[in-house]
Amino acid sequence: RDRAAQHEALALAENRLGMLRAHYRELDAQVDTMRGLHHDFRQQLVLVRSLAEQQDWPRLQSFLDDYSQGASPGGQMVYCENETVNIITRYYAAACREAGIRFEAKYHLPAQLSWPDATLNVVLGNLLENAVAACQGMAGEDRFIRVTGSQKGGKGVFIVENSFEGTLRPRGAVFASTKPGGGQGLRSVQTAARQAGGSAIFTAAEGRFTAMVVLGG
Repeated sequence: RDRAAQHEALALAENRLGMLRAHYRELDAQVDTMRGLHHDFRQQLVLVRSLAEQQDWPRLQSFLDDYSQGASPGGQMVYCENETVNIITRYYAAACREAGIRFEAKYHLPAQLSWPDATLNVVLGNLLENAVAACQGMAGEDRFIRVTGSQKGGKGVFIVENSFEGTLRPRGAVFASTKPGGGQGLRSVQTAARQAGGSAIFTAAEGRFTAMVVLGG
């Protein structure tokens, strides 16, 4: 048990360090992008002023419509108002892009959630890490991950679905894993959910693994 706990703590620390490094790389890229946007914005103002002076309202309206539909600064995907969820999701979304895995995420979450960041990291981080690993182990091309999350009152629900190949063997309330640690990630999710006053349910059928985690009463 002590060895399993040490393995879990080390894996969690490495996971969070990886996400922090990715976040800092995003910030560096965003700073460079903002410098370019500032320069480009000055050029756009010249055009706007010229069109306004000429009272060329149709062209000005067309330009403003096109400009307002442009990419957001930095090109970072914003999945919800909570930045911790954004960081975790962007990290695994990038891993899916590199591996050619179809990834979808839909959240209805406020900026302030009812649980600490550590709980979110254990639950969402472990579920997405397992989902990516399962998809990477597939020989077929139909690889996907879908994640949803919502909070109503003090209760939150996160659902992660992913494709997989082979047969998953139940081990208690979780499933046996081929990864080092033997399904420790799912047990960590269960523990975190219970500590947050909730529960975690895992099912697997017809090539689809589903994890539903409820946080709060």
